[in-house]
Amino acid sequence: MNPEYVHDNVIRIIRAEKKTLFNPTFTMDPHVQLCNQLAELELKIQQDSNLEGIARNLKRMRHSIGELGYRYHIPMGEAYSEGRTDCEASLLDGAEGKSLQITKVLKPVVYKDEQGGTLLLQKAVVIVEAV
Repeated sequence: MNPEYVHDNVIRIIRAEKKTLFNPTFTMDPHVQLCNQLAELELKIQQDSNLEGIARNLKRMRHSIGELGYRYHIPMGEAYSEGRTDCEASLLDGAEGKSLQITKVLKPVVYKDEQGGTLLLQKAVVIVEAV
């Protein structure tokens, strides 16, 4: 077999895999995407008191996603330490070595309840500041 032919096909496969691996629309579970959107809406409602009427609908949606075995947690305002395994954090300048608190949540922690226990599907993406 021609080595150039093999090389070209391997390169095509690698490129195709990269598109699949690094494109979130191909790899992210739609239920996780839904949890991300619900969490984002909850955070927006907390900031704007005029939207409190929508909170009841979001609570129902959260319950429905829970019936499918998915749940999410918004760690806003919680303490943060380097040993925390459910968050990926960006530390603001001057926050190292001090008491840390999560001040912004970009994505929630998402769990899937399975028969054998709970599976962490997504770590929270947060911003941390010194308190």
